[in-house]
Amino acid sequence: MAAAAFGCLLAALAALGAASSSEAARAREIGKTANTPPPSCPTPKGNDFPARKGCQVLGEVTAFQVRADGRKGLMKVPAKGHIVGWAVDLARPNKEERVFFKDVLGDRAFNGKASARIAMLSHSRNRRFRLRAEGPAVKLNSLFGRRQYFTLNNPIAVNKGWIAALTTQTWVPNFAHDLPGDGNTWRASRVKARCEGFNNLTKRSKPHRDVGTNKVYGCVYRDARPLYWAYFVRE
Repeated sequence: MAAAAFGCLLAALAALGAASSSEAARAREIGKTANTPPPSCPTPKGNDFPARKGCQVLGEVTAFQVRADGRKGLMKVPAKGHIVGWAVDLARPNKEERVFFKDVLGDRAFNGKASARIAMLSHSRNRRFRLRAEGPAVKLNSLFGRRQYFTLNNPIAVNKGWIAALTTQTWVPNFAHDLPGDGNTWRASRVKARCEGFNNLTKRSKPHRDVGTNKVYGCVYRDARPLYWAYFVRE
């Protein structure tokens, strides 16, 4: 499928380890809303469909939800404690779409496959955020079509006010779009001058990967939501 057919592409328990059952039982879901939209893929069949209905993914970026389903600040850690797991809601892109995203957003380390990891940020100043910690990356292709939960073998120590974000070195089909704009906004690790355009969203877009560093999150997008959650246990 030609790149143009994807329109505004990218505007965007399988366990990593074993958490204790008591931790799992008392974990609080960060990012929970009353309503959760489905991720966008696959694109409707045929050539006569609105561009807003095309398959979109999150690609080569670190992102976090600012507002979802009308809730603001929903990805913030409520108190000192630990992140013990995370989850992501995955669409099932069709074969053409998977090949396209692999070619455009693929990373040699992941053989072009979809991948993601949980990341924890703190706000430094203005549009700059510090990467405080991140979990291990996982490949996602075998998990398409379902919400997948991951338990962290080494829970991440967090402080009140830190932000749960999602990082992908490649791409993740967890992107819901064409949502009410005022109630759904997210922020991305791109400079303000590079928020739109195919090359800016692919070749020039980079995830936040070096723990302890600050990075500009200059792009705020409306009408959309990366579908992910973190699981928190108070200290």
